[in-house]
Amino acid sequence: MFYMNKTKSLLFFLTALFLCCLLIGCHDSSSDSNKSKNAETTWYKDADGDGYGDPAASLVQAAQPAGYVSNSGDCADYNAAVHPGAPELCDGKDNNCNGEVDETACQPESQKISGRITNLNDVQAFIRADSYLQLTPYPADGQMPFTTDAQGRKIYTSDLAVIDMPVDGAFVFETYGLIPGQYVIAVQRLNPYPAGSGETPVLATTGGQPALIVIPENSDTAFELDLGSVNIPAPASAADVSAGPAVPTSVSATDGAFEDKIRVTWNASPGATSYEVYRADAFAGQKTKIATTAHTIYDDVTALPCGKDYYYWVIAVNASGTSDLFYNDLGFIRCPLPPDDNNGNGSGTEPGTPIITEPETLVAPTGITASDGLYPEKVAITWNAVEGATSYEIYRHSDCCGERTKIGTTSGRFFYDTLDDSIVFSSINYYWVKAVNSKTTSPYSAFDTGYKLLKPLTPTNVAASDGTFVGKVHVSWLPGVRSAAPVECGGGCGNPVIVEKITQYEIYRADWAKGSKTKIGTTSNTWFDDFDIPCDTCQNIYYYWVVATNAAGSSQYSDDDTGYAYRTLPDPNDIRATDGTIPFCVKITWSTISGAKSYDIFRSPSLDGVKTKIGSVPSDCVTCNTYHYLDTNPVCPEIYYYWVKSIDQNGYTGCNFYFYDTGFCSGD
Repeated sequence: MFYMNKTKSLLFFLTALFLCCLLIGCHDSSSDSNKSKNAETTWYKDADGDGYGDPAASLVQAAQPAGYVSNSGDCADYNAAVHPGAPELCDGKDNNCNGEVDETACQPESQKISGRITNLNDVQAFIRADSYLQLTPYPADGQMPFTTDAQGRKIYTSDLAVIDMPVDGAFVFETYGLIPGQYVIAVQRLNPYPAGSGETPVLATTGGQPALIVIPENSDTAFELDLGSVNIPAPASAADVSAGPAVPTSVSATDGAFEDKIRVTWNASPGATSYEVYRADAFAGQKTKIATTAHTIYDDVTALPCGKDYYYWVIAVNASGTSDLFYNDLGFIRCPLPPDDNNGNGSGTEPGTPIITEPETLVAPTGITASDGLYPEKVAITWNAVEGATSYEIYRHSDCCGERTKIGTTSGRFFYDTLDDSIVFSSINYYWVKAVNSKTTSPYSAFDTGYKLLKPLTPTNVAASDGTFVGKVHVSWLPGVRSAAPVECGGGCGNPVIVEKITQYEIYRADWAKGSKTKIGTTSNTWFDDFDIPCDTCQNIYYYWVVATNAAGSSQYSDDDTGYAYRTLPDPNDIRATDGTIPFCVKITWSTISGAKSYDIFRSPSLDGVKTKIGSVPSDCVTCNTYHYLDTNPVCPEIYYYWVKSIDQNGYTGCNFYFYDTGFCSGD
């Protein structure tokens, strides 16, 4: 019995001594920063001052240091607008740090529609230099609204995506935000089809039906649609284009010559058997056929309001077809003069009422102002009233010299010049105004220049950073610059310049030069930071394009440039954490990473939980193949996840946490 008790005592003593040595060894291998943990707190650096800290930048101490907070939820500590609870924006970033990007904040993107026109050679007679393709809504009844330009060409009204007419027939629309419904691709500004052709200029299938693009209800995802082989419906022979008579020339409408009508005249067209007269209350308004006549004169005696301008066109007709709708002129009915009682023409005015008489001469209008890029569809001209004037005539020319064209008459003090792009709106124009009454016309006013808002020019000098920044690519560019309009007649015209007006820029990215472009953000600046890229050891190269936009439309894609983020060191991929082999400690080991200056160790209670930095180990051993760290503050035997991050010589590390191991300690 004595020996048995002695043996038990000896075993107890040896066991206690072993455990004590382990505890002393674990404690000694720890840094001083791990002492007195119960009295210390983990603080996270809040570099952007939004109240949320960076989980990858922490320190442990009792008192809260300046610039640190206890909340570790910030996923982008360089941007105060990004933090938990922030509103999610459509900017390619995880604004609210919930692990999702742009959720519910963006319209559907990357809507790609492609196809190939197979009959371009057969319809070349109808295609002009300014013809183009445009996405257009397609009503259920198939009746698409349109206007007709000065050449008689149908232009379908749409504000959707536009692309140039493809030379080889292959086309691609890259757009976003199409709402549910039916769409077709209109072939805009084709030469007009002959009367009776029955063809509608929208891309059609080989069976002759419109090639429909159907966006279903509740569609909020990106899609790609290939229409396959399509064609431009057109008359069987291009000879049909010129089968009709020539366009009537010298179309003229009277300007206040009559109080009861507007007289329209024109030159005879060889071969014409009759003429159709059309009228509209605006240049781009709906044209109404008001008469068919065999003569070259027509009196429009419709009860029209006096002093209001109307546009007139004339079409020549014969058995072979019709001419184009091309030349036009403005006309108006003269308003009657007030009655003159002193001459026996009274109409009940009181005796002694002053008689208003029109002056024999008028001064030129002053204060003429033409708008500079305010409107995408017109130039607004205003001026001061002239005493004794009953109306005003507005004139325009491409420079301050040469023959001026009268473009309208009005009784007010403003006028909108809304003529077609291809005729007058490619550059700056000069405008003059004359004052008019029944007895005289004033001299020309001084001129002012004006221009409509043009689509922006394509941005230039696009440059994307190559490895300069961790976790982002910085993209910069320059706006397009318009050259000054040539001055035809010397310095008297001045040197007006169209000012480029841009609402915003759209930035696009693709994985390769011919890849599908994805819009990743918009900005009013001439630079953009792309944070939505991997912060990793691979130099993933991206292609970037920029598009300028304003109310008039969008520019073409800029030339591309490639960029990539800073290449960080790889993290150890053989992390090993002990599983209950050490009381009250977990030992983490890993292999050496070439080029590492140090290693940061992170811990989390779950794989997707907040990762807390628990220590750092310097890479100060030249001959070491492995490193280790002792976690002296776990709760035993709770399982933890461990990561090790490599820090390079510049102090940078990868943004992602890939490789991990679980571990736990024994004891309680």
